[in-house]
Amino acid sequence: MSEKPYKHALGVIELLDTTNYAIWKRQCGRVLKGIRAWRIVIGEEQELNDPVGFAAAAVAERSVYNDYMNRREQASAIISGSCSNEVQVHVEGIDNPTEMWTVLAERMDTAATVVRRMTLQRKFHALRPVAGLPINTYFSQLLAIKNQLDGSAEAISDSMFKNHIYTTLPPMSQVIIVILQSRADVSIQEVLNALKEHGQNQAMTVTPDALSDALYTQQGGRRGNHRGRGGRGAHHGRGNHQGKERSQRWCDWCKNGTHMTANCWNKEKNNKRAQDQTPNDCYYCGEEGHRQTDCPAKSRGNALRNSRASQAQGGNGRTQDSTGNQQ
Repeated sequence: MSEKPYKHALGVIELLDTTNYAIWKRQCGRVLKGIRAWRIVIGEEQELNDPVGFAAAAVAERSVYNDYMNRREQASAIISGSCSNEVQVHVEGIDNPTEMWTVLAERMDTAATVVRRMTLQRKFHALRPVAGLPINTYFSQLLAIKNQLDGSAEAISDSMFKNHIYTTLPPMSQVIIVILQSRADVSIQEVLNALKEHGQNQAMTVTPDALSDALYTQQGGRRGNHRGRGGRGAHHGRGNHQGKERSQRWCDWCKNGTHMTANCWNKEKNNKRAQDQTPNDCYYCGEEGHRQTDCPAKSRGNALRNSRASQAQGGNGRTQDSTGNQQ
C-alpha cells in the first residue's frame, strides 16, 4: 500500500519517491510560496543574525529575525514531512531547508539533464505489459516516467501515453481498445478504469475442467432431463421426444435416453432367451431334436386336415380334373 500524501493547510503534496520528483517539486514549491519561505529555500533570502540587547532597533530586528526563523522551520518541516520513508534518509539530520532542497534535487531528480530525460523517454517506449501481472502495475511504471518528465521538453503528453497503451496491450483487449479510441476526450484514468474492469470480467470467465465436465455430463449432459417444448438437443419435447443431438446417456438397442447400451435390461433379456433356445428346438410341438419345418406332429396334422377336406368335397359329388377344376 502506498503512503498517504502530506497534507498542509495550503495544499496536498504527493510524497517524494524515486519516480515523482517533478510533481513533488511543483506541489511542495506551491506550499512553500504560500508560507513565504520559497526565497529562503532557494537561497535568495539570506539568513539573519539574532540581534542582541533591548534597544528599540534590536527589538525591531528581533521581530524580523523571529519571523524569518519561523518561516525557515516551517519550510524544513514541510520538505521533510513530504518525503517518503525511503527518501527521508537523505535529509535526516539536516535542518537547513536550502541544503535539504539541494540534496533532494541531486539525488532524486532523475530528469535533471537532457541525457537523463532521453534515457527515461526511451525506457517509456520500451515498456510492455507482463503476462500474469495486473494492468495497474504496467500503468504505474508508465506514469512514474511520465511524472519525471513532466514540465520538460521531453514531457510525454496524454495522447502519447494513451497511444502507447493502445499499441502494447495483448490482442484479447482489442475490443475495449477500439471502444476507447472512439472517444477522443477519454482521460488516462478512465482508460485505466475501463481496462481494469475488462480484466476483472475476463478473470470471472470459467473454463470447465475435466472434473466439472464429468459432473455436468452425469447430471444429464447438454440436453438435460427436463420436459418442455424442447430445443435442438436441449430438453425433451412434448410426448417425451428428444432433440436431434444425442446425449452421452443413450441406448442404441431400445433407443432410450435413460441408460447406456451396455446397461440395457431389454437387450439382456433377449440375449438370455436366445441362449436358452438351441437351434434344434421345435416351436410347434416344443420337442427337441428337430425344427418346426421338420416337425412330424405338424406333418400329421397337415395330412389329417387335407384328408378331411378331400372327403368333404367328395361327399358333395364333386370331383376335380387334372387341372384342379371342379366338374
